[in-house]
Amino acid sequence: MRQQQRKTRCAARPLTLALAALGIAAISAGAIADRPNAIVKESRNMNWLGHNDLQGRTAYQPTLQTYPNGKVYAFVGHFAGTMFNPITGVNETNGTSIVDVTQPTAPKYVKHIPGAGSQMVRVCNGTTGVLGTTGQVYMLRNNGSGGGNGKQEVWNVTDPTSPVLLSTPVTNTTATHKSYWECDTGVAYIVAGQNPLTGSATPDGWFATGSDQHIKVFDLIDPAHPVYIRDYGLVGQNHPPPNPSAPSGIHGPISVTTLFGTVHNRVYGAYGVGANGNIQVVDRQKLLPALSNGRGGAWCPGWAPNGLLNGCPSEDGQHPTDAQVAAAQIGLMTMSPNEGGHTSWPIYGIPLQDFQGFTSNTTRDILAITSEETGNKCAGSPHFTYLADITSTVAAGAATGASAEKHPMVISTITVGQSQGNPDFCTRGTRFGVHSTSEAFYEPYYGKLLITAWFDAGVRVHDIRDPFHPQEVAYFIPPLNANIQPTTVGGVNYFDVSTDNAETDDHGLIYIVDRVGGGLDILQLNGCAKQIVDSNGSCNGNGN
Repeated sequence: MRQQQRKTRCAARPLTLALAALGIAAISAGAIADRPNAIVKESRNMNWLGHNDLQGRTAYQPTLQTYPNGKVYAFVGHFAGTMFNPITGVNETNGTSIVDVTQPTAPKYVKHIPGAGSQMVRVCNGTTGVLGTTGQVYMLRNNGSGGGNGKQEVWNVTDPTSPVLLSTPVTNTTATHKSYWECDTGVAYIVAGQNPLTGSATPDGWFATGSDQHIKVFDLIDPAHPVYIRDYGLVGQNHPPPNPSAPSGIHGPISVTTLFGTVHNRVYGAYGVGANGNIQVVDRQKLLPALSNGRGGAWCPGWAPNGLLNGCPSEDGQHPTDAQVAAAQIGLMTMSPNEGGHTSWPIYGIPLQDFQGFTSNTTRDILAITSEETGNKCAGSPHFTYLADITSTVAAGAATGASAEKHPMVISTITVGQSQGNPDFCTRGTRFGVHSTSEAFYEPYYGKLLITAWFDAGVRVHDIRDPFHPQEVAYFIPPLNANIQPTTVGGVNYFDVSTDNAETDDHGLIYIVDRVGGGLDILQLNGCAKQIVDSNGSCNGNGN
């Protein structure tokens, strides 16, 4: 059941005790009462299992990995900054945290790998012949993003207490997240770019407005020896400036090779972040060349990385023509100018519950799209989550070959109202709006629940079994704690939480991290939200 906000001094004592029980350094009762937006835990259909303070580091992304020995670790990427590390006894610039979450009620901080801001982190278990060596564990992260010093690094993290740097596939960029790594093939889609304010193109001649990011594709079958494959993005970004009509840069791609036994071979790109957005659907087979052990596609470049490819027509993967960029693109959806693409996460094969009497198009493929909120205290336009139809089959009545995948269309919008918070979400201090979806393909939740991070509205869970009418069934907003850093708006300091990203582990536990230093929280579904997963239940008419 939802726990209402409490503002009085006497109400702060139960919160202090509850925080202590979870191992959280609690703010004093007086401090909570004196803060203008003192917030205690607000939740519905979610249990709060555990917390780790992440040494007070501002956090961007959690990634969960089950190791070959069965232990579970959270890898957390951090924004730039410097904090004290009590393990080493020195101040360290923010990089990547590794937390042992095998016991979710008692997560243990294991290691901090310093960096110049390492927001993005991906982790894969090794598989000989596909990615590294079976039994080993590997991490891809960015390190820095400013001044042209940003880079992407590959680490061996088999021993999480003693990570080893293996390679640096990309260097000298100013935009470095959010990359994607196919653990089942070793192919990495690395985001790279250069600050558009310099007036110059990236070193490879690509240019995009906004974030000025595009993709560099690498084969990381040998993590210590990356092999460059090609550059990719939207038509128009493959030209150096001056190019004012170039589309906004990508925030990050998500790739699906085979999922739950079905081959898809698609890459989805979200461009624009929070404005001037585009959503791109790409045929992975046409994007990638042939790679060993059937890991690649059918694209045939006119050059041979590592001497593996030959006999292809002339095509420059680093400087493609517009036609060559378009050749791999299946579909493109242009968003409203005030909305941008931050995350594009596919949900295949949702049966339309109340339309099974029809003879065509009764099962849909859906793309969950988020447009990032970027203004504190609701400065600017509201931003939402959208569900778009990307079904690849051609429905009855459609023109020959015309599928929703080629012409994506939004079919519903997921919102959280500002008045759903008490106090109102717009008054609390940090951003209020959506940021991202969980990107974990956890089968028991897949096609049923969508998990999204909403900054000061916490993590929200929606029932999407009817994609035309998604329904909120659970949420959790963490309480303030002593590590929360103030958000300054108009010269006033606000103490507010900011759930930046949410992710799921292989056991269905949900992990959220805080953008302003509040740490890592571990959650578990309960009530009717859990019944949706366990028994195809419903929250309609349910008081939970």
